[in-house]
Amino acid sequence: MATKIFKTGFRDDLEVWSSPVLANMLWIMLCLLVITIPLAFVGLLATMFHWMDDRNTRVFTIFFSAIRQTWQKAYAVALMDILIVSFLYFNLLIIQAMDSSDILVFLSRGVTLITLVIFLMVNVYIWVLVAIWDVPLKQILKFSIQLVFAQPIWSFVTCLGFIATFVFSTILPSAAFIICVGAIAAYVACRGTWFVVTKYVPADQFALIKY
Repeated sequence: MATKIFKTGFRDDLEVWSSPVLANMLWIMLCLLVITIPLAFVGLLATMFHWMDDRNTRVFTIFFSAIRQTWQKAYAVALMDILIVSFLYFNLLIIQAMDSSDILVFLSRGVTLITLVIFLMVNVYIWVLVAIWDVPLKQILKFSIQLVFAQPIWSFVTCLGFIATFVFSTILPSAAFIICVGAIAAYVACRGTWFVVTKYVPADQFALIKY
């Protein structure tokens, strides 16, 4: 009896801890196609969010259901990101071509960099909420901006943790990226986002997408 219980527990633990690895591999496979990168992220974020607390192991169901239900929002956000990043990039190019000793140029560079940081913080919230929240995109955008200005420190920490996960992975073996890096980054983003969200919206009143 004890041996049977041990085997059952081991099998359950193996299924739980292999789920992020499977989700990470699905994410990589879709990212390789480039055009499906937005879909890869919503699938991974949705999977890691549901794994985060209840250790849900229905990886394929959640991953592909998230893609099916949120693909329009995902591509809309991706297009918005491309436009904003392009604008900030060209703005920095113009500033670099100007006289760096001019105080207005210095201020312009500072404003652009601050805008970039705010954009990154808002973006983390947007992608997580797109993957899990069953509301219109306009409401997600508005709420994400409000969260950043209501909780700037925690928003910065969450964003930094998300980015740092990928940066740190550059010194690890390639196998680590294939196995867990994306899943860890998604977990950080989901955990940070949910911590801030539940400060303003009770968890039982949050309209999660049903997968």
